[in-house]
Amino acid sequence: MRDDEKTRARFNHIMNTFAMVYGQATSVEKNRVYFNLMQEFPIEVLENAAKRLLDKKKISTFPTIAEWKDCCWQPEELVHDDALAAWVQLDDHLVALTVPENPKTLKAVERVWGTWAKFKAADRHRDHWDKLDFVAAYKRVHREHEEAQLEEGMTKAELEAARKRLGPAREDA
Repeated sequence: MRDDEKTRARFNHIMNTFAMVYGQATSVEKNRVYFNLMQEFPIEVLENAAKRLLDKKKISTFPTIAEWKDCCWQPEELVHDDALAAWVQLDDHLVALTVPENPKTLKAVERVWGTWAKFKAADRHRDHWDKLDFVAAYKRVHREHEEAQLEEGMTKAELEAARKRLGPAREDA
C-alpha cells in the first residue's frame, strides 16, 4: 500500500467507520499500528475486505489485524457462490433482453462464448456444461482481478508472498 496522504486518509476513514459501527474508539497510534501491519495489501483490497466484514457482520467487535487480513483473502467458497449467483442472473438477463453490468460476469461470458451475442444464441441443451465452464471462467476472472489489485504498488517480493498465500489457481467448478 502506498504511504501517501490520500491513502492514509482512506485508511483512516475505514478505521473511523469501524470505530463508529463497533462503538469502540480508535486513536492516531492505533491507526498507525494497523496501517503499518496492513501494508501488504493495496487500499482497495482493504476497503473491500472492510465492506465484507461490515456487510456480513462477521465479527461483533472492532476487527483485529488478523481478522481483517483473513477477510482480505476472499475464500474460494465465496467466489464459487458469487459465480453461481452470476450464472443465475444470466438467465434473468436473457429473459429481460438486457446485458449484465457486472464486469466479471461479462468477462467470464467472453472467455467461454466470445461475445454476449454468441452466449444469447448458444444452444441451451448444454446448460449443465455451460454452467461449469462459466463458473470456472468466473473464478479465473475473479482471481486475475484480485491479483491485479495486489500488484498495484507492491514490490516483486511482496507480490510473490501474496501469491503464495492465495495458493494455486483452481479451475474446477
